[in-house]
Amino acid sequence: PVRQLTRAAERVAAGDWTHDVPARGRDELAGLARSFNAMVGSLKKSEERRRSMTADIAHELRTPLAVQRAHLEALQDGIYPMTGENLQPVLDQNGMLVRLVDDLRILALADAGELQIEKQSVDVRDFLQGMQERFRSAGEERQVQIVVQDRPACPSIQVDPDRLAQIFTNLIGNALRFTPAGGKILLSAECDRDEVRMI
Repeated sequence: PVRQLTRAAERVAAGDWTHDVPARGRDELAGLARSFNAMVGSLKKSEERRRSMTADIAHELRTPLAVQRAHLEALQDGIYPMTGENLQPVLDQNGMLVRLVDDLRILALADAGELQIEKQSVDVRDFLQGMQERFRSAGEERQVQIVVQDRPACPSIQVDPDRLAQIFTNLIGNALRFTPAGGKILLSAECDRDEVRMI
């Protein structure tokens, strides 16, 4: 049993998470084997979460980079005049990129469930209109209209605006890829008692 544990520990050290140690009986070695298997299972899950989050961040990095590039090219080609208003979406995307890169630096904290959330009061309609403006050039390039639907006003919500923007950036980016030319992407929010559903 000790040799089996030693070999299993060497495999885990080499990155092999698939090997379980037989845990027979109720003696101390069997208890040690069960603890070892539980530890390996926990390490495997942690590694899977880390890889998944790294892949998610890499995916999220591509979308703001694409939007930023499209907006800069529109400015460069003279489609949009070089004004502060037209530069603001680029700055917004840059801020998101900085936040995503910082997320990579604190990946260990995220894996431990300790990723810091900075909540602020956010006006729902202003947020949706900001996302509409952020993707305006990308939508026009693909001949897809991004529309904020008029609904009854919702109260402000306490959220991390950057995290919420990450979610919507990913969703709208995917919608742009799969919406045919001439289509629409609708953004709206519904209020129901203490809930706000953003669609």
